[in-house]
Amino acid sequence: MPPPPMPHSRRLSSCTHSVSAARTMAASSSASSVASSGLFSAATRAETLRIAGTKCWACSTLAPEICHVVPHHDPQIPVWEQAGLFTFNYKHTHNSIPLCGSCHTEFDMSLDPGYVFFPADIQYFIDFERQDRARREEIATDTGVHISTLSRQVPTSADYKQHEIDSNRISPTAIGGRYSRVFLKQFLHSGEIPGIEKAYSTAKEWHGAPLASIRRAFAALSSPRFFVIIDTNTRHMLEELRQLYFSDDRISSEQVSLRDVYQPQARTSQKHQLEDQTNDESARCDKKAKGQDTGFAGTFVAANQCGGYTEWVLGPESTTNDVVKLYAPVFSST
Repeated sequence: MPPPPMPHSRRLSSCTHSVSAARTMAASSSASSVASSGLFSAATRAETLRIAGTKCWACSTLAPEICHVVPHHDPQIPVWEQAGLFTFNYKHTHNSIPLCGSCHTEFDMSLDPGYVFFPADIQYFIDFERQDRARREEIATDTGVHISTLSRQVPTSADYKQHEIDSNRISPTAIGGRYSRVFLKQFLHSGEIPGIEKAYSTAKEWHGAPLASIRRAFAALSSPRFFVIIDTNTRHMLEELRQLYFSDDRISSEQVSLRDVYQPQARTSQKHQLEDQTNDESARCDKKAKGQDTGFAGTFVAANQCGGYTEWVLGPESTTNDVVKLYAPVFSST
């Protein structure tokens, strides 16, 4: 027998609740978009749209949000600043890009990004860093100062653009150098149009600071999606660039302290200490085992003592009074 029809009042209530929930979700999404774009000034948002266009930079959807490439809450900002890599204004167009809601969401998924972009000519940044390191080493040798005290130079948006112009890859009227656009998930149109990502995966000009996009690329390097989708040569160049940027002495005292904990000689010393402690415990266990009965019960007890706890806290012959005396201070303090 089919269930009785829902009363009209209940159907109306259910419908009203669904509409209300939908409106709430839409309002929340809209508020989130406004809040995200609102972190930039009106002038910066307008300038970003003027430079980069009024469509999503990634997929050409209309009415994009103006998004941060390096989020204002990025906890790694101090690390990159300490390394001399971030030299741009986070609230300026150097750090802005127009993205639709879907691309913005996937771009900001730090643990599993669905979209990322980075300079198309990574080799230029590798060569630039090598030359700058040679410059700093020469100055350090001539002056006797430590290389870590010398300011690092990194390519700006203008530097990268000029390199691309000189390489005949873009025209002088371009807004910036070329960047690789990478979709790590099929989220465009919910994946219902196979191959649509190919139309939006060609290199595209961007006006912002190259190091902002490189920060995102380094974060994506740990993703299995990135490992599978990106060609080996590109991954190796990004890994080499990361090694160059963070392998010198431009690190904080906190990082030095933590690094020293995991140095091979420190770990070897810890290993020796652990081995000495283990040997001492084994010797004590062997000594106790010799004093036990030679029967099965004695062997079993000795094995248990050596395999884990060497002494009973409360053994089989402990009384209730023993328990009270032992744990009374614990119970009285809680």
